[in-house]
Amino acid sequence: MDARGASAWTLITHPPSTTLAPVEIRLEKGHRHSQWSAGTIMPGMKGRTDPRTPGLGIAFSAAVLMAYHGASRATRDTLFLTHFELHWLPLMAAIASLLSIPAAIYASARMATSGPRPLVPVTFGLSAALLVVEWWLVVHRPAVGAIVFFTHIAVFGPVLVSGFWSILYGGFDPRTARLAIGRIS
Repeated sequence: MDARGASAWTLITHPPSTTLAPVEIRLEKGHRHSQWSAGTIMPGMKGRTDPRTPGLGIAFSAAVLMAYHGASRATRDTLFLTHFELHWLPLMAAIASLLSIPAAIYASARMATSGPRPLVPVTFGLSAALLVVEWWLVVHRPAVGAIVFFTHIAVFGPVLVSGFWSILYGGFDPRTARLAIGRIS
């Protein structure tokens, strides 16, 4: 605790492969980002100072998200084509794309004003709840479930992926992001 009652962390780091001297950083509770050029601490990862080793958890999360995104798109198309003729696919893709535009505008506006951290977890939770409802629909009303699932993946998929990467990029300063994100992806 410091004199004002807020908890603070002080950290001394030696920048990798540079000739810069060690840098002392003081992060106070409530600050969302720190500005410094020799390295970074990702929010929520107290003490991690080397941006070249972002952690297996983050890399694993990125891999799972990208696998989910690819598998959900394949499932979306398969489920739709199981219940509808092929000539309906372009129309459904166009309708889903038109529905995804307001979602992208809303998500962009929310992320611009408050950052991705408040929006993305809620969006992941809402998407998970919709998957449960869609599972029930596919079992009891397969054609309706296929349309709802197609629309859900088209609307939520890009927002979830972009929100995840926005949270991740927000944890790095531009100088070190290139190293860290390259190792994660």
